[in-house]
Amino acid sequence: MRTVSFSHPAVQKTLDQDFVSTFTDTTGDPTAGASFKHSPRDNAGPCGNGAGRQNVQTIFMTPDQEIFHVTTGFLSGEDLAKELQFAKTTFDKMQKNPRSQKAVCSQMQVARLKQLGFKESEIGQPENMLTQHFLGGPNPKDFGMKFPGNQSGRPNSAAGIFDQINRQRTLKDANYVIAQPLRPRQSFEQDPGQLVGRGKSFFGTNSSMNGLNGSNGLQGLKDLQGMKDLNKLFDRR
Repeated sequence: MRTVSFSHPAVQKTLDQDFVSTFTDTTGDPTAGASFKHSPRDNAGPCGNGAGRQNVQTIFMTPDQEIFHVTTGFLSGEDLAKELQFAKTTFDKMQKNPRSQKAVCSQMQVARLKQLGFKESEIGQPENMLTQHFLGGPNPKDFGMKFPGNQSGRPNSAAGIFDQINRQRTLKDANYVIAQPLRPRQSFEQDPGQLVGRGKSFFGTNSSMNGLNGSNGLQGLKDLQGMKDLNKLFDRR
């Protein structure tokens, strides 16, 4: 995100003009998963949208620090620019309707999900990664076939699976805001698991495991060898 998405010209321009940006280091925070170490100067490795949901969350708040939009996981520069535009549009409409800001906040999320092709039955439902919304049906062979974007037409294709993960992330993030529009920042920080879940996660890209003989790959192997107690590593208490 730092070296790719936030360096995108459209993202930088929008952030400079319309937002006040802040950054929080999630190291050791219960919102965060674990990941390979890498040098800040490493070239960014390829990463699918929605990956690393517990490692990074982009949260949009009002000046009173009330959450009106969230997007979790990695986003490309182009997709982050779209999220910024949606957030700005939502905030502007809330400002025009000061007495019904919570209703406007939820309505904008619902309208966007419908525009993206989600069904009424999916909107506003509690999070569950193993529901049919994600798997596409009770038959495992359907995995990767539920959502559009699977150009290969094959079950279990990488393209279909990553499209699915990205859309499921979008649904979860929107449902989080629909259920509790304008949630105070402090309330979120007391229970971040409602947004990112309470499971244990691990995140790595080619930037940290690019070739066993490369410096990044060696560092990745050292990290793996040092993981003698995975339960301790992934402890989210």
